[in-house]
Order: sequence, then C-alpha cells, then structure tokens
Amino acid sequence: MGDSDLSRWQTSLHHYLPKTVVSFLKNKEADELQLPESHSFKCAVLFADLKGFTSLTEELTNIGNTESESQHLGTEELATQLNRYMTQIVRFTTKSGGDVLKFAGDAMVAVYEVLDDEDSALELNAEAAIASALKMQTRPEIANYTFQFDPQKNDKKLRKSDTQSTSGDKKVKKSRSSFKRNRKDQNEKIKRKINAEKEKKLKSDHFLLRVKFGISVGEVNIVHIGGAVDTFDSSRIEYLAVGPALKDAFDAEGCCNPGEVVVSAAAMNAVKKNASKYSFKSKGGNFYQVFSNGTPQVPQIAFRRISDKKALSRAMFNYVPAAVAPYLDESKHFESWLSELRRVTTLFCDIGMSDEMMVQLTAGDPEAQEKLHRIFEQIQTFVFKYEGVINKFLVDDKGNTLIIVFGLAPFSHDDDSDRAVLCGIDIINYLNTVDLTPAMGVTTGVCYSGVIGHSGSRREYSIIGDCINMAARLMSLAKKKNAGVPVASRQCLYIETETRKNLRNMKLIQSFVKAKEAVLLKGHKEPVEYYKRDLETMLVLKTFQRPSLRHCRLATVF
Repeated sequence: MGDSDLSRWQTSLHHYLPKTVVSFLKNKEADELQLPESHSFKCAVLFADLKGFTSLTEELTNIGNTESESQHLGTEELATQLNRYMTQIVRFTTKSGGDVLKFAGDAMVAVYEVLDDEDSALELNAEAAIASALKMQTRPEIANYTFQFDPQKNDKKLRKSDTQSTSGDKKVKKSRSSFKRNRKDQNEKIKRKINAEKEKKLKSDHFLLRVKFGISVGEVNIVHIGGAVDTFDSSRIEYLAVGPALKDAFDAEGCCNPGEVVVSAAAMNAVKKNASKYSFKSKGGNFYQVFSNGTPQVPQIAFRRISDKKALSRAMFNYVPAAVAPYLDESKHFESWLSELRRVTTLFCDIGMSDEMMVQLTAGDPEAQEKLHRIFEQIQTFVFKYEGVINKFLVDDKGNTLIIVFGLAPFSHDDDSDRAVLCGIDIINYLNTVDLTPAMGVTTGVCYSGVIGHSGSRREYSIIGDCINMAARLMSLAKKKNAGVPVASRQCLYIETETRKNLRNMKLIQSFVKAKEAVLLKGHKEPVEYYKRDLETMLVLKTFQRPSLRHCRLATVF
C-alpha cells in the first residue's frame, strides 16, 4: 500500500473506532501491540436503545416473502430508517462530547470520558450525558420518529424503473409482442403478490420509533484482544469495553419506558449540586427517572479531538472488518456501495464469562486479560478456518455476546449453514474445556449488511434483519434453559428450522432433534420451532470426519 493510499484511507479509518481507542493507537504500529493490552478511564456512560425494534423488524421483513423483485423491500426500508434515526442520535451525542463505543443493532453505547482526575470533571460529564439525553427526548425527530412504508407504492416504483431499464436496452432480441406478453405476465405476478400481502397487511403503514436512555458513571476498561491471522493474512484485533458503569447503564435502561431517561444512583449524586436544574423519581432499586426543570442545557466539556488524521496508526486497519477495507476512500463515498441484502447464517454466542472474571477484567487483572485473549484468539481461529466473519464482540444487556456471520462479505458459500454449525460446535467444545458456560443460537435468512451511521462522525459495519434478532433470542433461550446444567448434559446450541433445512451433512442433520414445543420469542407473534443437539448422537458427531470445505474468495482486500 502506497503512502498516498494510506493517508487517504486514514481519514476514513478513524470513523470506525471510538476516539479513545484511536488515541490509544496513535503512533503505534501493529507489531508494537503486545496483546492483550488495556487502558481504563472514568466516564459517564450513555446507553440508547430503541423500543419495539424487534417486533417492527418482524413486521417489515415479512413483507414480500415470495420470489419476486419486491421480496425484501421491508428489510431495505428498515435499514434505511434505522440508519437515519441512529445518525441523528450519534450527531447529538458526539456534539455534546460523547464518544460512541459500539453499535449493537438497534442500540448504541457512548462514553463521556474524563480527561483529568478532578471530581468536578466527572460531575460535569455526567451532566453533559444527562442533559444531552433529555434534549434528544424533546426533539420530535428523535422522541417521535415516524415514517411511512407502503409496499404497494414501492412495487409500483420498482415496476416503473424495471420497465424503463428494459425498454432502453437496444440489444434485446425479443419481438414487441413477446415483450408485451412477458410484461403482462410479470405485472400479473406482482398484482397477485400485492393482493396476497394485503391479506397479511400491516396494521398500519405508519411506524413510530422511540428511544430509551440509561445513564451511569464510573470506570470503564478497554481490553484489546485477538490477533489471529485470517484468510487474507491480516491480523484481526478486537476491543472489548467492560466495567460496572456499563452494567449500571444497561440496568438503568431496563427500568426505562420509551421517551424516558433513567440514571443510576451514582449518576444522580454526581449532578445533585444542580438540584434546581433536575428532579428525580425513583424507578426502584438504585435507579431514578430524571426530568429537566426547564429547557435542557448541555454544558461544555473537554473531549478528545483527532487533530492530525494523517498521523494515525496503521494498526487501525487490524480493527476494521475485511468487507470495509476496499471502500475506505472517503473522497469518493464508496462506503455506500457496501449496503446490500445477503443471505447469511448468523451465530449469536454468549461465551459464558463468570461474574468473577468480569470483575477481574474490569479491575485490569493481567491474568484475566490473558485468559480472555487466548480464548478469543482460539475462537478467531475456528471462525477463519470455516471462512466466517466475526462481526462484533461486546458486553451489553444480553451478556458477553459474540456475533459470527457466514455468507457476509467478503465470503459466501453454498454450505454456509454447515460451516456455521460446525464452527459453533468447535467453539462450544473448546469453551467447555476452559470452564466457561456458552450458549448459542443459529439462524439463516436474508439480512441487510452495510455501514450504520455513515453520514455521521461515527460508523460501524453492521447487520440488520429478523433472522439476526431471532439468533439473539435463541441464544438467550439456550442460556436460560441450560443454567446450572452439568457440562456433559448441556444442549446449548439451538438452531431454527431454516438452518436445519439448509444443512447438507447427514450426520450433522441427525445430531439435532426438534424441541418438543415451539417457543414464543420476544418480538415474534407466532411460536418459533427450533432444534437442539441430541445427547446420544452428539457422541457420534465427535468421531465423524469433518467434511472438506471449499475455499471461496469473493473480494480483494487491499
């Protein structure tokens, strides 16, 4: 890579990492990182979560479930609206001094980092986070974001554009009469599809997005782990944020209703000196809903600035997904080309870290960090062997969650379901040997993949879709049903029907049995059937030879 290419791409790279990580990596080269590494700081934590996004995803993504041009209009619309909505929240947050750590589908975690050791700075940052959240709840484009989606209208647009592109093709050899017959047949198919959709029509074509905010204060520790080499001979590194402040923010959001801002007791105490500005109402436990006595005024705080973008470290490339690398030329806005609909198999995994290990990681215990580093590096090895992609590793309200995707750029295989399940089995078997209690959900379906927040100052490569949400719910179900179960009896890998249908290896298919009862998952109107590993055939699976996998490189990463 030439120096001119590097300097051009570095201006885009810093958008894919939080400023606190960029600052840590400044002037560091990839070979200078002695993994695991960590850095900690005091901050206010803001956790934003959208209300009802799971059920909205099911409604929109189930529109157009037939094989036609409009098959996935709902998924595209969902991604477009979520991007617009999250971009506004990111802009408000960063403008007030916040630093977005992670996106998690319909949620976002930001920190207001304290840059000096004075207690007054933490109090000021806590007030900035609270005032920013309250101000966002007064803005109609955030507090009550509405949009309209009419599948029939979108189908008409699609037919119009399709007619123009077809009629403009001078090389078509068909006669006019043949063309008309084909067009008529196509229009009839679309009409039948629209009529079928009306029978299962949405309750309304108007939709509302609202947000909940949970805020806390305390210490956050950033741990840098991984470093395994992928198919493109590039070392992949992940950063993980842990700390009691994060957990308090997640718990505060759990006590929150749409349109509210709930804070922890520590965050409330941090702004008590400004009692005239705010009032509080108990939400139970150590959490309080906060109200503004007047128009919220966000105080000015000190925050990190990326001044010399050309001096940023080459090591940042190791943190960016391989799918993003070819599109980093910010001057040409290539990132918008990343947005696409892909059929993928998604693996949601809670690696099952104990509370004791989480406390040790928060405290910066070197042994705990080394253990997590070895675990994650081994997981990377499994994923890269089957040519999958680790999309995210984060600690959130669902636990310590790892998101692995097969079929995501730059790879795609016709046996991605087999690869995902085999990879999941390898990961679970390994985690059991290091005294962790994993739980896993695997689903297959069409999702949106692309950059979320690409018109703002912070962005991430993410995946959105009903199949993604279902994988997370199956993971939570597996975690709940296997709590306290001995390792030898754990059935902690759940797959849904579509994944089971797509499996090709007979012994792999036989290793899963259908659950006795379908389960009603959060956000879904109908019970979902799922499969879990049969304890008897699991013994057979341990001895059978893994199928040889075909390697398939679909993109060149620069």
